[in-house]
Amino acid sequence: MEAGDRLQQAIELSQQILQAIEREQWDDIAELDQQRSELIKQHFNTSSTVDKPKTRQLKQLNDEIVSRLIAVQQKNRAQQMSLSRSQKASKAYLDNA
Repeated sequence: MEAGDRLQQAIELSQQILQAIEREQWDDIAELDQQRSELIKQHFNTSSTVDKPKTRQLKQLNDEIVSRLIAVQQKNRAQQMSLSRSQKASKAYLDNA
């Protein structure tokens, strides 16, 4: 496989990761990211030239992936805090009932 093909595949996998985030398919994300990481590593270890447009596109997609995953993490953290407060309120109510 040529270096440009690996970079293009990494871009396509990045787009699939973004779709999987939207669908909350967490197991798929881990597998896709592992494949993508290997392609990126192979590309930059074997390529003597840099395809600036594709590299820039890959970086933009990666930044979007990171941003969306941070947003999901923050949402989950907020839900956990809300659940914890609800549980404490329920316990306090039941203790005083």
